[in-house]
Amino acid sequence: MKIVLLIFLIIFNNIIFAEPPTRSPNPGWSEMQVQETTRPTVLTQVLLWVPNRIADLVDIIRVDVGAGPSVGAVVRLSENFQFGYRVMHPMSVRVGAFGRNYPWLIETSDEMGVTPRFQESLQRKVCGSEIGVGADLLIVGGYGGICLQEIADFFAGVFFMDLNDDDWQ
Repeated sequence: MKIVLLIFLIIFNNIIFAEPPTRSPNPGWSEMQVQETTRPTVLTQVLLWVPNRIADLVDIIRVDVGAGPSVGAVVRLSENFQFGYRVMHPMSVRVGAFGRNYPWLIETSDEMGVTPRFQESLQRKVCGSEIGVGADLLIVGGYGGICLQEIADFFAGVFFMDLNDDDWQ
């Protein structure tokens, strides 16, 4: 009989001596609120069509000239294939077309390497499909490029589609 009682206690130990369930101090699930986004009206899309296409055109071109101590060159065939070596000193000032960003930048970080270990400038925003070339010689330099995904966004925008989700609404 003692053996049966011992086996019973071993098997049902968790049930007999279990502690009562505890509640979590965190709040439970509550009523979730769904926030619906509204699409712009047809009138809004028509009125903003021209300004959005102009902004898309601005996004395509990446051109700048610079003055200040810098040396080197860089070639971009996309964000995933770029190579070069450019040493930029803290007073290298760039003026030009950087898409919808400010038309100037003070470039202080270097660009160097070959993809996949290419180190981009921290100040320059490179488009994912940008094709361009830049060169700097002592105190003057320049860069020219185009962004292919912005070209696609421009032509899709002609038909009221916004591939990059950057149109004004």
